[in-house]
Amino acid sequence: MLLYHATLDILEDDRTLPPRRSVAFDETMAPATERLLEEHRPIGCQSRLSAYFTACTPEQALVVKHGMAGSQGQQLDPAIHVYEVEAEGDTRCPMILVQTISVMLAKGAAATQANCVAKAYWATAGQRWYFIELLSPSIRILREVPFNRSFESVWRDVNDAYKLDQSIAVSIVRACR
Repeated sequence: MLLYHATLDILEDDRTLPPRRSVAFDETMAPATERLLEEHRPIGCQSRLSAYFTACTPEQALVVKHGMAGSQGQQLDPAIHVYEVEAEGDTRCPMILVQTISVMLAKGAAATQANCVAKAYWATAGQRWYFIELLSPSIRILREVPFNRSFESVWRDVNDAYKLDQSIAVSIVRACR
């Protein structure tokens, strides 16, 4: 299955990136959210802390990296490279629930509710989500994907997929009350 990975690194075509070592929590990773997700990760699922994050479309990969790099402007950061990749043994998870958990924790949601949504992040991975992240232990770089589109055009495509997932996320949060 072809997937897409965005990075600030320049990578060679036809290169397999080795498994990543587990990284420590730091301030750039929303430590409370990552810690909660890791606590509820089922055996056999790829840890977020040692994963390569991939997406189903190049646009989704680009927008996620754009946000993770702290870019808040309306211009695509030319330092971000998007690659078409192959990945095996990936764990599929709904991207919207990561943000949902972060918001819940920031607003002081009940621990039982946040725990329930964290469990749903892993348990609903096989359902029909439009904007998913795939966690893979290693990836093989096939080629760089050129982008000749405006930020607005890329954002519109990704935002449409994200909006489709909102009703599912709201249902999960309500069920976790």
